[in-house]
Amino acid sequence: MTNKIVEATSATTYTRTTNADNLVIRCQDGYLPETTYDRIGLDSPQDMVIDKVIEDGKEVEYGYILNKSTITGPGPFILKFRLDDVVNSVTKIDLKSNLDYIQAPTGLWIQTTTVQGITRKELYIADESATYTEVFKATEQDKALLLDDYTYTYKGLIYRIQFNQTTNELDLHDYSIIHEPVQEVSRSDYNLYELHTFDDIRNTEGYTIIPTASNFKGDEKTRVVLKQGEEYEGRIVPLGQLVMKTSSFGQDTTFNPIKIAVDSSGNMFIASNGTSAGMIQMSYSGEFISFFVVNTVAYNFIYQFIKNFGTKEQLDKLVVNTPASFYNVFIDNLDLVYSVTVNQAEVFKKYSTAGSSILENNIDLKTLNITERTVTDSFVTKDGLIFLTIKTGSIYVFAPDGKLIFFFGSGPTSTSSDIVGFFKNLQAIFIDQANRIWVVDTDGNYLQTFTPTAYANSIFEAIVSFNNHEYEQSRKSWEDVLQYDSLSVLGNDGLGKAYYYDKDFASSLKYFKISKNRALYSNVFWELRNDFLQANLSLIFIILIGIIAIIAIFKYLFKTQKAFINFKERVGRIKNTRVFKDLTVGFRLIVKPNDTFYELKTHKRGSILGASIYYVLAIAAFLMNTYMYALPFQYLTTIALNPTTVLVAAVLVLGIFVLCNYLVSAINDGEGTFADIYKFTGYSLLPMIICFPIAVGISYGLTLNEQVVLTILKALGFWGSGIILVLGVLETHNYTFSQTVKNILLTIVFMILFIIISMVVIIMLDQIKTLIEQIWKEVKLRAGWY
Repeated sequence: MTNKIVEATSATTYTRTTNADNLVIRCQDGYLPETTYDRIGLDSPQDMVIDKVIEDGKEVEYGYILNKSTITGPGPFILKFRLDDVVNSVTKIDLKSNLDYIQAPTGLWIQTTTVQGITRKELYIADESATYTEVFKATEQDKALLLDDYTYTYKGLIYRIQFNQTTNELDLHDYSIIHEPVQEVSRSDYNLYELHTFDDIRNTEGYTIIPTASNFKGDEKTRVVLKQGEEYEGRIVPLGQLVMKTSSFGQDTTFNPIKIAVDSSGNMFIASNGTSAGMIQMSYSGEFISFFVVNTVAYNFIYQFIKNFGTKEQLDKLVVNTPASFYNVFIDNLDLVYSVTVNQAEVFKKYSTAGSSILENNIDLKTLNITERTVTDSFVTKDGLIFLTIKTGSIYVFAPDGKLIFFFGSGPTSTSSDIVGFFKNLQAIFIDQANRIWVVDTDGNYLQTFTPTAYANSIFEAIVSFNNHEYEQSRKSWEDVLQYDSLSVLGNDGLGKAYYYDKDFASSLKYFKISKNRALYSNVFWELRNDFLQANLSLIFIILIGIIAIIAIFKYLFKTQKAFINFKERVGRIKNTRVFKDLTVGFRLIVKPNDTFYELKTHKRGSILGASIYYVLAIAAFLMNTYMYALPFQYLTTIALNPTTVLVAAVLVLGIFVLCNYLVSAINDGEGTFADIYKFTGYSLLPMIICFPIAVGISYGLTLNEQVVLTILKALGFWGSGIILVLGVLETHNYTFSQTVKNILLTIVFMILFIIISMVVIIMLDQIKTLIEQIWKEVKLRAGWY
């Protein structure tokens, strides 16, 4: 029945991670393929669980695989096997012939619970396709009210099967069925109901209609069972049908259990297909407790605007997005709940007992440029390590805080769809106590195992040691990780944290710099800066006093000593030269903008060369502002944004502004020439030239707590240059304020049009170039010149 197949190709374990700049890179292999089993009798496997038992004083792990079975297959069943001897221990547990109503189960869970002082180990199966109908025979009193037999159909069932406490085998004869929670209408309340006949169904005001789970369209004369004294806008119940049960969720909420997880107290958490109201939480007895959590819905600007300011007609037409239903659910050994939602930004979440999301780092596969976000299953180890499977074949491994460790595997291609180990539909996963991965493929019908490498084990040991506050052991493990990959973000960050919590700040700073952990780098820098200031405070005061004394001495010397007085006069003569005045026009603009713009316009100050120098300095300052801040404040890198692109963009923006402003001014009777606009635009950039380098420089002495200083400096640079530029337009063109605003707005519009037209022209020229190349190739081909 079973057979060991060839090992999977190593291509399935091509391992990647993210670097400090959040780019996906290749790293050391985290897992290697171990064994592939494709002849153990799998038939459309849907879910897996792992069970640990004590046999002969030794802990043994068993795997259970739930098989839905294909149309031509034997029907749903479970495969049970020992993890240490899969080939010789596979047992098939038939479900179809033992469990009433079961159809196509998809969810499996094993849990030992203690409820009302009784401890049991039970297996749970979720089957959204199963249906169960209850029949209530009409009594004589029912018939007196003209009521027939009543039936209620439960759609979607959960099976709870007991384990034999002695043999640890499933007792398929000892099971219970859990269906959707319902509310009952007591038969003892007949005296509250009356029979009535209405010519028009709209004349039922003042009555409560008994709710029903089925739709009914009334005739012109509809006899209905009604309760007096209350209004009700629900559906009419026809004569001859008494609704004895209604769903506790309400009529519009479906119960389609596809996955289930149970905590140690017996509370069931159910992922229900199409149930947008949230994850269903039920008690051990099957009573509805609440919707434990619900997925959030993002609303766009148009929705928010119509909701706040729209008319009633617009609100009635407004389409309200419904939250996505949950696809999977998992509960760890601490009874914390995890959820999986497909095709969402945040595909995986961890919740507190109160239902709030508590995962430190959001697991968002979009940040990894993964377009396929169909997460099929999850598993969280006792140490908190998170494993996720992607339908197309990737397996992701995350630290307990949600930070990516690595991922590996790949989906099928046209040439690899039949290669052992390449997944077609990766469906379920569990991890054994040795951190081996066990996964099944629904379409390929095989079980695949992966074993961790020394690299992965070092990472896992380091994470576990750190979480257990064993910092010395954690440090050793992280050092082992860095032996495999010296640039590992996780390794450097982990080693930095180990040193940090051991208060070795100098060592931790080095590793946080490599991992680019900005928050902790800032904290460590604050500690080191504080230690330095405390150790050298007296020296710093002496240096400051010395600087003040030197300044005072030089001031005295420049007033009394002839050599210093002569030097001061020579400097004064240099300051009066035209070249010096041209280079310092920007400073005069800040002090006396109106006079200086007039002098620029009349050519008494400023020059094309001086303005060009300002342009160069401004672009250099802008590049510094983009790339050269200290680590806590620097997010852009030369890899993420090419400096050449930034340089070209800055030059083009300035050039297009000067050109477009000249064209707009020429149309609107502006007095400034092209040279005037070029000059005042260049000189107005001085606040940026001053503030940006200062901000970059002092960033190396600040922490994130003092970030406001940089924000103020950058704002002074941008807004200072902007205000001077506006004044330049106003004074140079001799405009009023309203004309200045109009001029600037038209300049911006012209700039946008210029850019659009330029892009169109470039695309057309590229197409013309391609056409000419194709024609030339055709000519060469026909002429036989190849």
